[in-house]
Formats: sequence, structure tokens, C-alpha cells
Amino acid sequence: MDKLTDNKHVAVIGCGTIGRRVGLVWAMRRGKVVIFDIDEQKAFDALSWIQSKLPLYAKSVGSEPGILEVASNLEDAVRNAWMVAECTPEVLETKCRVLGEIDRFSDPTTIITTNSSSFKSGELIPSVTANGRARVLNAHYSYPPERPAVEVMSCGHTDPNVIQTLLHEIPSIGLEPVVVNGQSTGLIGNRIWAAIKREVMMVLADKIGSPQDIDKLFRYGFESRLAPCQIMDEVGLQTVCDIEEHYIRERGNIPTYPLEYLREHYVAKGRLGRMTGRGLLDYCEPTNGGSLRDRLIGTWELVEYANSEAGKDSSLADKIEGMIIYAPSGYMSAQLQVPGQAPFISEDFLGGSEKDYTEAGKRYFAYTGPFFIDESQSPPVVRHHVTHCSFPNWQGQELVRLANVRDSGDSTFLYLTAQTTDSSATKRVTLCWRKLPDNRAYTNVPEHTGL
Repeated sequence: MDKLTDNKHVAVIGCGTIGRRVGLVWAMRRGKVVIFDIDEQKAFDALSWIQSKLPLYAKSVGSEPGILEVASNLEDAVRNAWMVAECTPEVLETKCRVLGEIDRFSDPTTIITTNSSSFKSGELIPSVTANGRARVLNAHYSYPPERPAVEVMSCGHTDPNVIQTLLHEIPSIGLEPVVVNGQSTGLIGNRIWAAIKREVMMVLADKIGSPQDIDKLFRYGFESRLAPCQIMDEVGLQTVCDIEEHYIRERGNIPTYPLEYLREHYVAKGRLGRMTGRGLLDYCEPTNGGSLRDRLIGTWELVEYANSEAGKDSSLADKIEGMIIYAPSGYMSAQLQVPGQAPFISEDFLGGSEKDYTEAGKRYFAYTGPFFIDESQSPPVVRHHVTHCSFPNWQGQELVRLANVRDSGDSTFLYLTAQTTDSSATKRVTLCWRKLPDNRAYTNVPEHTGL
């Protein structure tokens, strides 16, 4: 790092869904991160969450975990920081006040960023001094580290050198900056997303489709893993409403009835999203009907890989990708991969270097064989008889997995847990898989240039 970032930390103000993730990515490469929230319990909850994720995320990028601290007040958090990330709720008065306090308490060289998703940066600086405005800009994180884009936008007074410093530092934590030209109510990604989100709200308010049907059609139509109602629930419906209200005030030509509908039928009833267990979709509803075998048949994509040892949980969610397939014929196949390997120098698979094959072997794991189900136990057990495996030690072995299938909104999830106990600890690995829809386009074979 350059002199600005040497021996200094990143301060994160606001420890909600995005704030804690911002803290996580800046701590992934030996950096020091200090977090603060006016709700002290939320700050310590965020600290525990980051600490549980940090070791494996840091390992995935080949680094050592950084240092994490909780500050008792905002002044202590921002003192001697090279950058401050303001991640408070999307409320104009709150953001203006907090940015003014950051300006007052921080060093003159500290970069001040806001994670606002709907306000022009220039609207947020009335309490910032004339000199301080040169170091204020928007750095909007999508959903790091799983979604790596960070949109960078000037407040209208930002020193170009400040922007260049951030464009240099953001890639060092594995994220990708995108510069927004000028100022905008909502950044590039947010404006595109706002149009989708608004139309979803109108479909619901007009009572022409359910959240489940909206997400189903979106996944089919755009071949997307994610869907709008699911994303809105992850963001939180109160935040969704706050952002939409700002767009309405700014533009004046946006209908208000979809916002009113969402507030009346969801927010006012405490259905705030995934964090409350209910939003546009209901979460963790028990599965009803059908045998486990009937529920297993199909193709599933990995959504989370969690490893628990001696009671300490850690997760590699979205750092490992893969699929598991259960065929009606009674055979299964599991494929797991850590993405990010550089291509072979040779276009011929047999012409790879020793380094190419070593890296590929470390990043890919697969096995296949017949499966058997025992529903007499609680929870039921699935037994994988391994006939072929990239790890030869497993070949010929039986892998026992506790199995649990649950519905959540319009999706079905399969939880497979492997558990072993030795004299010192109980080790448990749980993989969560989301069931994929049938590939109805399988007869429309695309052209391929490979084998």
C-alpha cells in the first residue's frame, strides 16, 4: 500500500447486512478494520459474523486474516483511518448527519465514502466542510464478496486523486471498481435494478402474480440463479421502500401505489425479509408430502458449504461451486469446484504443465456411484457408494449423509451433513443445495467448439 494506507485502518460505520460485508472484504488481506454502530449489540453481532467468515475467505484469496475491532464511539472509529465506509440506513437525514460527524472527527487525509444506493453523493454533504467535500465520494458495494462490483461516483467536489486512490485499492481486496460519470440518483446497477424491482411491486399491487410465480418466471426467462423477490427479501423490504420513496420524490413521475401496497401488506405486518423469516417469501417452512427419494431426484446447485468443528462455524458460501445429481435410476454424481483457475497455456488438455494439473486437482473434486436411502432414522440418511472419485482414498467407500429437504418460498433446499466424532471433537460439514428447474431446452443443442 502507499503511504496513505500504511499503518492505518478502514473504519466501517453501520453494521447491517452490507456494512458487515464491507468490513469482511477489507479485513481479508491482513488489513485492520474498526467497526461502529449506534446499536452496540449490532456491532458485536457483526464482529462475530465477520470473525466466523474471515479465516476461510482470507484463505480463499491466499492471504492472512486481518485485525478486527469494535469502537465504542464514532470518533474513536474514524481516528487515524485511511478510509471510512459509511453504511448507515438509506435515510437522507441520517446519512447527512453521519457524514458531517465523520468529516469533523477524521484526519484531513481520510477518504470518506458513502454506500448510498439512491442518493446523489452531492445531496449528502451539507454538513461536510468545504475542504472536507474534496475527500467525499460514493463507493457502492453490491453484495461483497460474492458480487464484486463497486460503483464509484463523485460528490461533485471530489478530488480526482481521491478517486484514483480508491480505484487502486479496491482491486487489492478482490473487488472490481466501476466509475459512474457525473452524479446520478441511483447508480448504474441500482437504476437498472430499480426498474425491475418497481415492476415487481406493481405486479404484486395489481394482484396479477405471486412472489413465487414472479421469481419462477424470472429464473426461467433470464436463466438466473437469483430472482427479484428473493433479492428484495435479502436487502430488506424496509430498505426497498426507503429507496423507492426517494426515487418518487426525485423524479415525480413514478406511481406511488406499489410502494403503498408493499408497506401496508408486508412492512406494516413485520414481513421485512429474510432476516425476519418472512418477507415477500416465507423461509424455512417444513416440507410436506412425498418420500425423501421422490424429493431427492433431480439436479441441485450448491449454495453454501459450512464447516463446523468443536462448535465453531465457518463457511465457504459462494467460494465453492458445484452440482449434485440424483437420477431416477438410483445413481448420483457430485461435482465441486473452487473457481478462479487461470486457463492452461496449451489449448490441449493433455498438453498442460505440471503446475496446471496440480492447480486443477486442488480446485476440482468429483465422485459418483449408486445411492441408497434409509428413512427409518431421524433425520433420514442417504448413503453414497463411491465407485469413481478424484480422491482415490474414497473409491469403494460408503459416504453417509444426514439428509433434510425443506421448502423456502418458491425454492427447495437439500441439506446434506457429514458428521464424524473422534476423541477430541465432533466435526460436521453441511452442504446446502438448491434444486434447479428442469432443463426444458435440452433438445436445443448449442454449437460447441470443444470436444
